[in-house]
Amino acid sequence: MLQFSLWTAASRANEIGRHAQAARLFGAMEQLGRQTGAAVPFGYQQEHDEEVGRVRSHMEEDDFETAWLAGKSMDLDTAVAEADDAFSAWEAASTVARISVPDTHGLSRREIDVLRLVAAGKSNRTIGEDLFISEATVKVHIRSIMRKLDLGSRTALASFAIRHQLD
Repeated sequence: MLQFSLWTAASRANEIGRHAQAARLFGAMEQLGRQTGAAVPFGYQQEHDEEVGRVRSHMEEDDFETAWLAGKSMDLDTAVAEADDAFSAWEAASTVARISVPDTHGLSRREIDVLRLVAAGKSNRTIGEDLFISEATVKVHIRSIMRKLDLGSRTALASFAIRHQLD
């Protein structure tokens, strides 16, 4: 779960132009994955590679490598603090835009609530607890959201929410 949170923080940092921070967070995520035995959360390799490619495209290769290695050398507390900073910066940068977004893309209010929590990296169980619904109901909402948006993964949902400022 921490890896997904680091991935989401890195994606948000990249979205607001904090490319070096995104590279550091991806480096930290890779190191955590090596320590836990899974470099990228299962099922997210393609999305991960695409997002890292986007970060890399905004940076000189030497700068990217330096930031990546700095992230790999971070201890867990530093990586979490870096992720918190990325989330805070992203939220500050997007608060005004989120307030004025009228298009819900055909999603119900509850589906948007679920989508926001998916984008925050929460598990189905945690989403259910936060919204006071069963885990089975969360799964139904996620399937409905995926169908309505024609998306096939949680990462795609999170990226959609970020791109369309629904998170």
